[in-house]
Amino acid sequence: MMCNQMIFGASLVRRMMMMVWTVLFTSLMSLISGESLRGETRQSSNYYSTGTLYSSHRAMDGDRSTCAHTMKLLNSWWRIDLLGVYDISSITFSYSGHPHVDMTDGRIHVGNSRKNNGTANPLVKNISNENYMSLHSFDSGVSGRYITITVPGTRFLILCEVNITGTVKASPFVLVEKKKKWEEALFHCREEHTDLASILDQQDQAWAELEARKTNSTLVWLGLHYTCTLNFWFWVDDHTVDFDQWDEEPEEECNISGAMETREEHHWFEKLDYEEFYFICATGATG
Repeated sequence: MMCNQMIFGASLVRRMMMMVWTVLFTSLMSLISGESLRGETRQSSNYYSTGTLYSSHRAMDGDRSTCAHTMKLLNSWWRIDLLGVYDISSITFSYSGHPHVDMTDGRIHVGNSRKNNGTANPLVKNISNENYMSLHSFDSGVSGRYITITVPGTRFLILCEVNITGTVKASPFVLVEKKKKWEEALFHCREEHTDLASILDQQDQAWAELEARKTNSTLVWLGLHYTCTLNFWFWVDDHTVDFDQWDEEPEEECNISGAMETREEHHWFEKLDYEEFYFICATGATG
């Protein structure tokens, strides 16, 4: 009888703790700006048990009783592609008292690169081990398309519910689905918008990728051109090429310009100016 009472008491305490955390979470979230964000999720591996695949999307299905769960492997990770560039206001984890959760020394990376599964992006927060819920808020300066959660060592990564809030940053680019030669695309952009798109950093690359993925075409023109008179690549808005995404070192020939692939890693390729592709224009908007 005493044992049953102790078990019942422990269960009641856990339920009460969850209720307290839920009320606290709701109160805190009401103070945080930004919309609740969704996207495409992935994780390093999928745990499978008794007919259930604990895939990455379970961390954002709105049900705290279902969890995303990796296998017990080295440096497990979970990542979301927000399908836009956002200023991130907060990231909240709910664990529902799952017995195997261990987020000790976990990390949150936010940025615009998929390199190393997103862990090449800036580290914005270290995570301590929490039993029920943890809220991580950001005042400013945290933005990106990808959010990656990692835990070190060989262990499970378990996320029962992830809530992300933020505000979208306006894209400065627009896709034009008209096949044109490079110079024709340049004139079109300058007449209808501002210019052909110049990609100066990883954030610009993220915006360009989001436009490029809207088409089934294999390549899109960018505002990247080679001058054989001066022997260098340049952007048509007069910026030098300090950031690049070349698939391999480009050729240095006359009458070539830069195009970006619309799938996979969105690498850049040099193409002859007379080839016809869709293209990305700069609109003059600021993110």
